[in-house]
Amino acid sequence: MGELTAVCTECGSAKDLPLLRCASCGHIPAGDDRPRSLIASSRMLDPTQLREVQRRIQVGEPFRPSLDRIAAARRMLAGAAAADPFQFTVTQAILLVLGNLLLTPALGFAVWYGVRSRPGLGGRQALWLTVPVSLAVTLGWIGWMYANRAALPTATPGVL
Repeated sequence: MGELTAVCTECGSAKDLPLLRCASCGHIPAGDDRPRSLIASSRMLDPTQLREVQRRIQVGEPFRPSLDRIAAARRMLAGAAAADPFQFTVTQAILLVLGNLLLTPALGFAVWYGVRSRPGLGGRQALWLTVPVSLAVTLGWIGWMYANRAALPTATPGVL
């Protein structure tokens, strides 16, 4: 059996999408049941939680999600908050700076490119952490080249 993606809030049967008609009992989520149906899906619950909700509904327990989850589902249905604002944790920021230093600053720009359109500070943080490292690496490389210019091979006239 494939991964569980949604559960009927009436009978606990598996569904492909949370707001579709249940193939087992025919229930169609409407009104206040739409946020509850969205909560009973992989959009808001991890697979373990979703299986537990399914089990409880199937044994006859009423599905009563918290008011916070209902509010989040309503915002999601309204399109106001499909995802929480993204912000780097301290550990993630340190790892990004280390990756920029040890690998290449292109890593930081790639991270920025991936998170720039997400809500929150993540895109700006990626640039704030990457641009100074990029400048420092570039200036360090230029300084190294200048200091070692005598050791670099030069062209000999008349030799190709």
